[in-house]
Amino acid sequence: QNSCLRRVVIDKSTPSPLCSFAHSSLPPAAPLKMFDKVIGAILFASWANGMLFIVGGMQAYKYFANFPNDHWATKAAVWCAVTVDVVSIMANYAQAYLYMITHWGDLEYLFASVYWPMYLYVLTTGLSAFIVQNYLIFRYWRATKYAIVCVVIWFISATGLVGALLTLVVIIQSTSNEAARSTTSTMVIIWLVGATAADVALAIALVFQLRKMQSAFTATQSILHRLIRSAIQTGTITSVMAVITMVLFLADNNSNVTLSFGYPLGRVYTITLLYNLNMRKEMRGAGISRTRDTSSGGGNGPHGHGPSGERGIGLESLGGIHIHRTAIVKIDDSDVHKAKTEIDQASVRTQKEDKF
Repeated sequence: QNSCLRRVVIDKSTPSPLCSFAHSSLPPAAPLKMFDKVIGAILFASWANGMLFIVGGMQAYKYFANFPNDHWATKAAVWCAVTVDVVSIMANYAQAYLYMITHWGDLEYLFASVYWPMYLYVLTTGLSAFIVQNYLIFRYWRATKYAIVCVVIWFISATGLVGALLTLVVIIQSTSNEAARSTTSTMVIIWLVGATAADVALAIALVFQLRKMQSAFTATQSILHRLIRSAIQTGTITSVMAVITMVLFLADNNSNVTLSFGYPLGRVYTITLLYNLNMRKEMRGAGISRTRDTSSGGGNGPHGHGPSGERGIGLESLGGIHIHRTAIVKIDDSDVHKAKTEIDQASVRTQKEDKF
């Protein structure tokens, strides 16, 4: 570099690319520290995004390898989430390259307007949250049939997506970076608060449902506690990241610091989905993920019950995790005789009513 600079002083011919870089349009007095919040945040986001994308890719490989016969809707949700991740990380890398290579030192480019990588960031992050949340809502509905709860959570999730789309429209129509940042505060709040509220609502609903499931078996009870912790953890991680992204944007909307958490947010949603799906393999290994109810037949007890009076009472499905619950029913002879007498009396009353 020193020889290059000396050549610039002696030789007035066209300088080499290195000399052009040394004499770029960046003002000599401009402190490089000012770029920490503009370029440094984008660089950090690309690092975090890349690492999380690798984790998500490994989880996706495990899913397709271990569950090739899953329902087409589940596979479609995974493919959509992974595809959105690919688009988002390409946008992140493109923005880093444009800021640090193509337009290095061009202050007008850095601060004057918002460009297409930001459009893709807003769109893909909103879609990632919506895809994952809707899949979990669907699984919760299949497990509980609580339609009202599912509809409420869906509207909250849809509100977050609408906020993201409104943010996208505003920044596309804005004539400058400053105008875009100053007019999107309300939309960003709607977007990230909606995503956070949906995550929290899903976690609460799952925990409430799991706590209702009690088992006489220590191993099964331990698994239920583990599922409760998992529901809380996965919901908490995405919620905390969304809140941090919103707070950083509102605190300093003239910088890109918020993107340090905003860009990786979509990857975390995808990892959450894949983690819940891949957990089924561990649950199956623990012996609680059977798809056949013990009450449907077999066993040494009467009416398909097990040797100790075990009776299957249902097969639940929460977040792609199947839970087989078993109840121990102890019946003595006096209870059997009493129940038989009551049944006979009820049968007689029914016959009389039919004749009447």
